[in-house]
Amino acid sequence: MTEKRMLRYNFTPEEHLANCDEMARLFGEQGELEATQKSIKSQLKEDEETLNAKLGRHVRFVRDKYDHRPIDCKWLIDNPKPGQKSLVRLDTYDTVEIRAMDEWEKQQSLNLQPAPETAEASPVPASGAGEQAATPGAEPIAVPDATGDSGHGLTPAPTHAERKKLRDEETARKKALREAATE
Repeated sequence: MTEKRMLRYNFTPEEHLANCDEMARLFGEQGELEATQKSIKSQLKEDEETLNAKLGRHVRFVRDKYDHRPIDCKWLIDNPKPGQKSLVRLDTYDTVEIRAMDEWEKQQSLNLQPAPETAEASPVPASGAGEQAATPGAEPIAVPDATGDSGHGLTPAPTHAERKKLRDEETARKKALREAATE
């Protein structure tokens, strides 16, 4: 009759090497599992923080019943009365702010007066700097050239026709702004 018992067994060198290989493989697997666990915990923590932030934001929405957002607005000149301007929301047309207009906003025209024309013609400067002679006693003004650069030198003042054109353009621009404000 035979019987099985748990007794000491000495491994052969080949079995011992196989056990070493298995132990190394298991240690590697354990390291990978721990790294995966840390990664999952980190991702879960990020997800939890994101969810808590969104939840907190919506709790505030429900509690306060509003949020701050960029809203398109428009300044209306001489509204509600002359000399004042009001900022109006374009989504609800509610007035956001009313304040006094600045002096430059009150200006209706450029106030450019034509220089009195004299019967005698003034000579054109020898440098050929301009077509219009300076008015006696008037100081020359810097006028930008076609590139928008007035440079360091002075050019003659605009002609009567140029001043009138500037005045007309300014009046048309202001009229368009007023019409846009009433729309």
